Amino acid sequence: MIKGYQSRLLLIIVTIITGIITLVSPALSVPESCVYHPEVYQGVNLSNLSDELENTGLLGEIHGTVPEENIFVFAVRDPDNFFDFQHFSVIPGNKQTQETLKQVGRHDQVCLQGKLIKNPSPQPHIVVQSAVVTESWQ
Repeated sequence: MIKGYQSRLLLIIVTIITGIITLVSPALSVPESCVYHPEVYQGVNLSNLSDELENTGLLGEIHGTVPEENIFVFAVRDPDNFFDFQHFSVIPGNKQTQETLKQVGRHDQVCLQGKLIKNPSPQPHIVVQSAVVTESWQ
């Protein structure tokens, strides 16, 4: 049988544990994928775009493809200036991503998750681990 002070102590402990879980759980949650954050795309800043690419995913469109040669070009635009954009060469990082990219067409809207890689080319290159077609152009 639980005495009065024991039940109050148990209630206090449960309340503390619940509070700790509530405070800590947002820090442990995985960021939602493919969410558009317009401020990240302002000025088409490579550092900001790289962070988005590695976290929630970078949203943009396919500029062009040559699927049989595994050549894919991805474009990201400033939300306030259509003519301020960055093209990226896309390198599939795994078989599933490669198969997804082989199906995309020009102007398809996609979300890519991956990492920018160092490259001597003036056009940045991305190794893509995940590709999701968010809207097909047809």
